[in-house]
Amino acid sequence: MRVRWLFGGMGAAVIVATTLLVTSLVGAQAPVVVSLAGAPAYVQPEATFTIQVNVGEMTDFDAAQYYMAFDPAVLTIDAVADGVIGGTSIRNYAGTGPGGPRTVLINATGIAGISGSGFISEINFRATGDNGNSSTIELTGLLLVGIDGTQAVEIASTFAGSVTVSIGSGGGPTLVLIAVTPETPSIPVGATQAFTATGTYSEGDPADITDQAVWTSEYPAVATIDAATGVATGVAAGTTTITATLGVSGSASLEVTAEVTLVSIVVAPASASILVDATQAFTATGAYSDDTTPDVTAAWESSNIAVATIDAATGVATGVTAGETTITATFNGKTDTAILTVTEPEPSPGGSPGSSYTTTTTVTPPEIETDLFGTEESFETDSDGEIQETVEATSEDGALTLTIPEGTIARDENGDPLETLEAALDESPASPPEDAAVIGLAYDFGPDGATFDPPITITFSYDPDALPDGVAEEDLVIAYYDEAAGEWVELDSVVDAENNIVTAYVVHFTTFALIGTAPPPEEEVAPPPDEEEPPPTPEPAVDEEEEVAPPPDEEVEIAPDEEVEVAPPDEEVEVAPEEEIEVADEVATVVEEEEPAGIKWSVVGPVIGVVVVALLFLFFSLRTRLPTGPPRR
Repeated sequence: MRVRWLFGGMGAAVIVATTLLVTSLVGAQAPVVVSLAGAPAYVQPEATFTIQVNVGEMTDFDAAQYYMAFDPAVLTIDAVADGVIGGTSIRNYAGTGPGGPRTVLINATGIAGISGSGFISEINFRATGDNGNSSTIELTGLLLVGIDGTQAVEIASTFAGSVTVSIGSGGGPTLVLIAVTPETPSIPVGATQAFTATGTYSEGDPADITDQAVWTSEYPAVATIDAATGVATGVAAGTTTITATLGVSGSASLEVTAEVTLVSIVVAPASASILVDATQAFTATGAYSDDTTPDVTAAWESSNIAVATIDAATGVATGVTAGETTITATFNGKTDTAILTVTEPEPSPGGSPGSSYTTTTTVTPPEIETDLFGTEESFETDSDGEIQETVEATSEDGALTLTIPEGTIARDENGDPLETLEAALDESPASPPEDAAVIGLAYDFGPDGATFDPPITITFSYDPDALPDGVAEEDLVIAYYDEAAGEWVELDSVVDAENNIVTAYVVHFTTFALIGTAPPPEEEVAPPPDEEEPPPTPEPAVDEEEEVAPPPDEEVEIAPDEEVEVAPPDEEVEVAPEEEIEVADEVATVVEEEEPAGIKWSVVGPVIGVVVVALLFLFFSLRTRLPTGPPRR
């Protein structure tokens, strides 16, 4: 289903009035090309993306109108943002309707007409359809209005064509990461800086997506940027974020410094001597008011072309005949000179003056000497430090792979072409954060301060079964150690759990490691202490009561005529203290046995003993007093 949003909303009177004032086309301008930039071929469901309505060079632009056409069952417009032309913000007005605006009106309010190129709108879309759905996006009813004095005129335009966005991966790799380089450049006001966007996909090699991405500057008042090419221009001192978007986004920080002036230029070498037909390259360096000394592109000339000629653009001189000439470089009104002497070569042995000879000049291309994980090699570069072939090295344990693509510009910390590369195991790396662990080994790359443009790739492999407890594969990141800050800094990394590798892009050399972060351990709550149960009360031993045999009856023989005195009943019988009563001892022995539960034998025992002793004493007392024979007469 195709939908064209009908004209309407509060802006109707404004655009109609403007349209009535349009009397003719602006004949002085070629048709302005209007295009849609930044639309990805594929997006995931519910993913967002931004499309810019780009315009070419215009003069005295004032207003515009267009209608959006797309399938609202597949896409939804979340917002319409203002545009930027020539560093000036272009106000957008959009009516609301199901899925998006009915129309978009643009008006450079309070401006008599602006000139330049850029984009007139930013449209923020969301993918609301299902996998396999697609929608074409196009502009219709496009009208650009300019100012010619006090009269509104139509600016001729042409639409470059519609774009199609599909939901899903399309059976191909998905863009997962964008790296923007350089990461933190600095330029003076009025200077330009070209940015590059490198895309990382779910599979396959990284790719340059600079021309596919949409480029924006967070603060156009500090620096503007060409939405299609990624070239920024400094406007005023300050810092802005440069963003490249193609479904996903990547960014870099651009610093714009106050305008600096060129103080002088210096030609090197200051003097040189070559043979006839040989060549000599000269360079020019600018000295600026901010103490920077970059190379400058000067115009070159020779004072005596009969002695030596020089390429006006490159500064390469060629000897013609013996003699001396002055080489002059000119840049932004500043000049400097050098002296070039040309000599005739010596005749070959056995030759005579004036005999013919051949001069051969051998030029050895610059090279980078490398010692990567114990393997020494040489790789060819050029005078700018551009590597002429891909450099790839793998650590001895096979866990790390370094890839420097052909065409990478490698420079040292002073900005000169890099001469050496080293990579080795770091046997004593800095400790990771408390909640993290270094997975495997750390590796040190040198020389320190080496930089690469575009970024180079490092890839770590890992064993998922060897990860520390609590560390998940998706939490693995590549980090570098910042010696100045004394801490590990995580890089944007891509984890390929299927192949057990982690990849990141780097632009400089230092120490790198694969780091995994574990979630904080849960605190264990100690269970309440078990209450000790009192030991069971032992059952008292039930001893059979010992029978205490009474002493045998003693027969007392009474001699005839012997009188036996019987003490009265109340008479006390004294018992000698040394007499022992065995029965009492036996009873005491019984009392000393273990007390049954519930009976206080320590109290009852002695009472029973006393009672028993008293009874026995009474028993014997009575026996001894009773007569045992016949009664006396």
